[in-house]
Amino acid sequence: WDTDPYEMEAVDGYFIGAGVSDNKGPIIAMLVAVRQLLQDGGGVDGLPVNVAFVFEGEEGNGSFGFGEALKPNLHWFEGTELILCSTTRWLGETRPCLTYGMRGMISLTMEVSGPEKELHTGQHGGGFNEPATDLVHILGQLVDSRNMILIPGFYQNVRDWRLEPTQVPSKNIALNGV
Repeated sequence: WDTDPYEMEAVDGYFIGAGVSDNKGPIIAMLVAVRQLLQDGGGVDGLPVNVAFVFEGEEGNGSFGFGEALKPNLHWFEGTELILCSTTRWLGETRPCLTYGMRGMISLTMEVSGPEKELHTGQHGGGFNEPATDLVHILGQLVDSRNMILIPGFYQNVRDWRLEPTQVPSKNIALNGV
């Protein structure tokens, strides 16, 4: 960094700082788009859809508390037909990246244990498994060489993420004057 990443600065017409293109920029783009819709449509009653914003900026730290904050307010999302995620990047100065699906993340804790005391390999070698080796073996069975999860039933309720050719946007969308 040529500047302090946690102090956003304008340099030669560009904002420089941590998260400018991955989150802050896309959030501002969404806000500007809704502002434009409000101006063009005559206010809130002119919007073609209901719009709600939920900003969560702690994904880099595990998003602690985010779920607990949303659970009592799930009614906010009743009837939701579309969610736009702002944690994406821009492909150029006027070309944002539209995210139509994300892979997600799972957090888990795994514990492998062995004998309570160190055992001499000359006397006990082969009689007991090495816990680190067991852990490597377990982890090696979770994912295949194409990064597909091998846990039975894991994909049971997951939609097919591949788009048919007719579903892929055929044109670039320009953001002129925004």
